[in-house]
Amino acid sequence: MNFANRRVVVVGGSSGMGLATAQLLQAEGAAVIIVGRSAQRLEQARATLQSPQAVIPVQADMTTSTGRETISAHSAGVTDLVITAADLVYGPVADVTEAMVDKAIQSKLIAPFFLAQAFAKTLPTTGSITFVSGIAAERPIRGGAWTGIVNAGLNAMVRGLAIELAPIRVNTVSPGWIDTPLWDQIRPDLSQREALFAEMCTKIPSRRIGRPEDVALAISAVISNGFMNASTLYVDGGQRIT
Repeated sequence: MNFANRRVVVVGGSSGMGLATAQLLQAEGAAVIIVGRSAQRLEQARATLQSPQAVIPVQADMTTSTGRETISAHSAGVTDLVITAADLVYGPVADVTEAMVDKAIQSKLIAPFFLAQAFAKTLPTTGSITFVSGIAAERPIRGGAWTGIVNAGLNAMVRGLAIELAPIRVNTVSPGWIDTPLWDQIRPDLSQREALFAEMCTKIPSRRIGRPEDVALAISAVISNGFMNASTLYVDGGQRIT
């Protein structure tokens, strides 16, 4: 794919799926702006890109209005917005607090909505907005009820945004289990995580856990396909049918 005429903001671009997306899009010719909370992680991520000097790192927290203003200040000339960042809730229902829920809703619904609102003012008619939801919307795991709720809400939100922001395209990419640093939060014990991955590999049709590059390829396809709109693209190895 040729992205020579694209300028893409990747929120969450300092690690995991966001970083893989930034790496792929830049390799395909796009100008890339990566957004993250940590200046150190942004610089580390920048160093992994094909042309580090061409990358613009933006330190900002999208869950705050100030952070969103910082991000949208870089909207000039941007053709595509990608949001992969998230604060998710994992834990037994009995242990979930309002503060945990507020954090998840802010990062998965409120912040993405208002970033889309801000960027829609300057995106070209051929532009796109791509969110990342997840398998929990279809098949939540024990301890992941609220993660499923906010991911399902995000899948629904893109349909409403696609109608109102047309002809700007709005889509969601929904990954299955992807081996990213997020698992340090979900299953901190490495041996338990490896056992969980091994068990899942026996169940899903693809017989492997996903990689950040798998999601990056899907996001690239969504951005490049000018007729994909109001859609959720599943990149889950068939996990949702298991």
